[in-house]
Amino acid sequence: MGQRREKLKRGTHRALSKGSGSAMVGATGLLVCRVLLLTMWKLSVDAPPPAAQAHQLRGPGAAKQPNGRPSPPPLGPFQSCPSLSLFHRSYEHSLVGAYSPPTAALFSRNIVQPLQDPNSVSCYYPGSLAPAKQSKLTDVTIFIQAHCSPNPAPTATMLKPTPAPVDILILGAGWTSTFLIPLIAAPHRSTTLSTTNPLPGFPLPSTLPNTPLTYAATSTNSRPDPLGRPTLPFRFDPADPSTAPYATLPHATTILITFPLTGPGQSAHLVAQYRAVHGPHAGRFVQLGSSSIFTAPRWNTHASPHDAANARAVAEDELLALGGVVLNLAGLYGGVRDPREWVVRVAKSKEEVKGKKALHLVHGEDVARGILAVHFRWERALGVEGKKDKGVRWLLTDLHVYDWWDLIQSWGPVAAERFVEKGRGTPEEAAKLRYAEWVGELMGEEDVRALPRAAETLGRVLDSRDFWRTMDVWPVMGRVMS
Repeated sequence: MGQRREKLKRGTHRALSKGSGSAMVGATGLLVCRVLLLTMWKLSVDAPPPAAQAHQLRGPGAAKQPNGRPSPPPLGPFQSCPSLSLFHRSYEHSLVGAYSPPTAALFSRNIVQPLQDPNSVSCYYPGSLAPAKQSKLTDVTIFIQAHCSPNPAPTATMLKPTPAPVDILILGAGWTSTFLIPLIAAPHRSTTLSTTNPLPGFPLPSTLPNTPLTYAATSTNSRPDPLGRPTLPFRFDPADPSTAPYATLPHATTILITFPLTGPGQSAHLVAQYRAVHGPHAGRFVQLGSSSIFTAPRWNTHASPHDAANARAVAEDELLALGGVVLNLAGLYGGVRDPREWVVRVAKSKEEVKGKKALHLVHGEDVARGILAVHFRWERALGVEGKKDKGVRWLLTDLHVYDWWDLIQSWGPVAAERFVEKGRGTPEEAAKLRYAEWVGELMGEEDVRALPRAAETLGRVLDSRDFWRTMDVWPVMGRVMS
């Protein structure tokens, strides 16, 4: 066995020496590459590791090839060198030549040979999981320098398969994803009114195309997404300088950030780290924000002044400066979010009811439609205000302005019941919530003849027509049910 292994090593070394000066061509090159990779895998798996040896690639005693370059050292020492791992048992679908030698090496390249496509290789430069190029074996000269120091520093050489590129990457598969992911996967998106409450036999036209989409989603605990598919583990840390967490994420056309970024530096950090791995122009970033940053006691549009000191607004403005898009959402409802349960939270006395004015909502289904519209119509999302390297902030509501008095008068009894059912209060406390009585008294005191009150009397109100008109998609869930 030892003699046969030694013959294999010498034969591989001769093939490597001949191939290092010119490109391997034709069937001979293909055969040499396969034999080389398979031989080194066989040696790395079966052979007992010999003592580590150091090879000097340059210097007085280095053997020279005819072209004047140092000859490749014998392949024997690589078995004990942590910086040259040739096969990763966790990924048996690939032969992995994960090559990361010391800086003295002439060439440094990771080579992945997918067994399902034996005619091609993907070359990866160390420190990056993004393919540098893909080409035929006959067009590639493979340089492998088995150069190890006696005590090499540990290196990340076990190259995991790069996640396949996707159309949409969802950073944070939370509530929004329960509507977005089913819509992404819907086969007939152009006639999908609702993914959670479809109307059989009653498809309504939509302007969203049926173009098939791929996606990936992340979570902090790797829980399944709404379709039961695994999510990628990812936790954003604005203080972590490492790009390693971003190397496990796929290259995506659109990156949706669902969790809040706050203060200066966070948006820039996330974008920079992702692009350090996937390319300087990778990804179109979309941030979900809150409409609460619009505070003027009058009609507000997406172009109205906002609270620039708000921590979330600071991060959003930073993303806009990087060419991203921000979607400032009104109150989110749908699925597990029932606005009727908000009544007790916002008002437990007549005085608190008196202070309630306008409420703005948007259903999760319509948020999902808006996100896909941005993905499909990115240039429109940048809008007429969009400039080179400058993004746009949009405002999303369901196009309604709700009067809290109207909703409290309608939802009060149900809100009091759920207050007790959910263990948030006692029956005695619920009995004190006389919502219908309070609203009636306030209407008399404020000379309000009917509900709902006029929008112009409700202070801060939101106008989101610009987004829906620009993106050529409109809310379909209609008015919240009272």
